[in-house]
Amino acid sequence: MLGKLFQRVSEAPTNPQVQRAAGEFDVADLYRGPVQAEEPDGQVLALDEKLRQAYFWIVNHAVISPFYDIEYQEGPPQTFVFGDAKGALTLPSGQSYSSFVLLPLLTFAVRAKCLLIGGPGRGKTSSAILMGVLAGYSLRDVRRAIQEWIGLMARLAPHCDSVPQWLDAGKLAAWRTGLVQYRSTALRIAHELPWRLSALVLDASCDIAETDWRQRLAQLETDRWYLPQTNPAATVDRSLRIVRTTGGFRGFGGPCLRPPTVRAQGDALFVFDGDAAWQLLADAFGTLWQRTVAVPSGSAASDVPLPTTLDASGRLTWGAMQQQLGELACASSFACDGQTLAVTLPTSHYVFLVARTSTGHG
Repeated sequence: MLGKLFQRVSEAPTNPQVQRAAGEFDVADLYRGPVQAEEPDGQVLALDEKLRQAYFWIVNHAVISPFYDIEYQEGPPQTFVFGDAKGALTLPSGQSYSSFVLLPLLTFAVRAKCLLIGGPGRGKTSSAILMGVLAGYSLRDVRRAIQEWIGLMARLAPHCDSVPQWLDAGKLAAWRTGLVQYRSTALRIAHELPWRLSALVLDASCDIAETDWRQRLAQLETDRWYLPQTNPAATVDRSLRIVRTTGGFRGFGGPCLRPPTVRAQGDALFVFDGDAAWQLLADAFGTLWQRTVAVPSGSAASDVPLPTTLDASGRLTWGAMQQQLGELACASSFACDGQTLAVTLPTSHYVFLVARTSTGHG
């Protein structure tokens, strides 16, 4: 019994609210409409409370950290002296936090960067995975991207002249492995790095010439769905195709509670499911559902430079191009940002992304 006392993991409240008495089950509750997605009594959790709940959930269930090295005092601390050596133990009077969990979480909240350094088993990879899940990525995509990124960084190390150059290559590699939100930063770094190194990061052919690589890099900047392995000359022969399916039902790990709809505002795509709203970021390397407060009132698909129409049979017209996409028949909504057409169906929790790609697009 005494041994179990030292095996206990301390817990902190993750949802400090007034406990409501559980009501008795009534079969009539089954017929009162869809599940209520909003907070009870119309409550909306503030960002600091959401972060607090996320922190305590992580330290209670995900990363068991024995180091609570950030201390706060709300009064005089308690001090105890032990043994002949008169060793002092000081207990803080306020909340203590684990920096290994708190600092990545705060970094995530302000959209900054955090480098985790520590021995094996300290929770570095777990913290990175959790931040990715909180950002809106699926657990499967986060694990795949981390494994791919670590392997890519190991292959790049012999080709870098310095640690700062290796870290810059790592930022470019992060975009390639799925962090679409860093697209503009990654493209800038691709121009600043030695051209052979940036070509290696983006998996271009090893025998590519510098002029050819510069052409492909320019194509990357103008076309979100261009892959650098594709010869720019091949992009002349293009077709309309579904390049990605993203989203899913929340009960099965997706973001949507109900079948969503889409809207465009300028060069941005937004998704709304009646409960939550997201800005949808997507290119050839990845997709991100970035939560937003609300879907702004935006333009229709026909207001983009190349008008797009999608009829009930799934016949898509995009400028001078046409394509029959029967799987998109009877769409509930569609919107275009100029390079990506997002389509939703009334019976699906997914968003289908269509783009004008070359025949060699992978």
